[in-house]
Amino acid sequence: MFVNATTLVVGGGIQVGISFIEYASRSDSGDVDFLFTVSRPIYDSFPTELQNDSRVHLFDVSPARILRGHKSRSVLKQLEREFRPDLIYTLGLPSYTRFRSPEVGRYTNPWEIFPTPLAWSSIPIHERITVFVKCQYRLFWARRASFFETQTEAAKSGIARRLNIPTSRIKVVPNAPNPIFFAAGNTADGMPPSNQVNIFCLAAAYRHKNLGIIPEVADCLKRLCPDKKFNFIITLPQRCRLTDEILEKSRRLGVSEMINNVGTLKLTECIHWYQKSDIILLPTLLEVFSATYVEAMAMQKPIITSDLDFARSVCGDAALYYDPQSAQAAAEAVMAIVSDGHLQAELVERGRIQLKTFPEPERKHQMIIEWLGELAQGHRY
Repeated sequence: MFVNATTLVVGGGIQVGISFIEYASRSDSGDVDFLFTVSRPIYDSFPTELQNDSRVHLFDVSPARILRGHKSRSVLKQLEREFRPDLIYTLGLPSYTRFRSPEVGRYTNPWEIFPTPLAWSSIPIHERITVFVKCQYRLFWARRASFFETQTEAAKSGIARRLNIPTSRIKVVPNAPNPIFFAAGNTADGMPPSNQVNIFCLAAAYRHKNLGIIPEVADCLKRLCPDKKFNFIITLPQRCRLTDEILEKSRRLGVSEMINNVGTLKLTECIHWYQKSDIILLPTLLEVFSATYVEAMAMQKPIITSDLDFARSVCGDAALYYDPQSAQAAAEAVMAIVSDGHLQAELVERGRIQLKTFPEPERKHQMIIEWLGELAQGHRY
């Protein structure tokens, strides 16, 4: 089996790729031979023994890059010819590569699956044409896959509708946090007695994550509770347009000291910041299934997020919801948790219960490998 994770270079997909490949690499399925092609962010998070595994091939340039990715696409096809897989499992569809073998793709980009007017409103007008063209380009490549994996029934319906394919070609496998989040757990017991509240906003630099609202939330909190120090921890590249916009808005509102950008994080670094945080805030406007939700539950942290269907379908009653267009409502949700120790504990307990509705990480990977094996039975190179 050829496992292709070369297009996972940012966001929660990196952690999904790491978790699956670590499991597959030590799988005792004697009748399955694996070949792994991975991006630099995934490779750098592997343990040393996996980095040195002869089955692992590192790609520094994503095949998604139209010009620079030409060599990567060529090398992928060369590896396919040499390995002769029964099928290719692409963890971040589309692969942008014309494979000869049947391709199974993990497809989770909400912009192609079920974009919403609210999400479109988060994008500046001058950028919307670019986003639309990119979506059409990705849909063109996604259609080349033979089968699809996604994380929710709603996404399954969206893929079938957008690609005009039968639902029998789509498998739903719910997300699960990497096992190391369970091992790390929570080092704190409720809100600390200090005057500082750390609010972790783990998200990549995507417009639909709605991170631009954070300076406004900070401004509202500064007025609601001037005696407390609120520290928003964001995880954006130090140099990108969205980072600059957020920092400029923070300066304009006089809340720069409340915004701490720690940059893009590796898996172990995420755990560190989860542990240092008191609240997890995800102001996103569009998701299929954010891994941040289940990671926060595993780390026993209270969650605040947008009152939208996708969030409720994952979190159930294990989150505090607010109107996604209101910074004031988000600030009031933060204050509700800060001022109510019972609510903090209740949300954490609900998170523990909600997490049990999703498969264990090992079981999730086993389900995928079993399904891929069934598909491979009917296909040969």
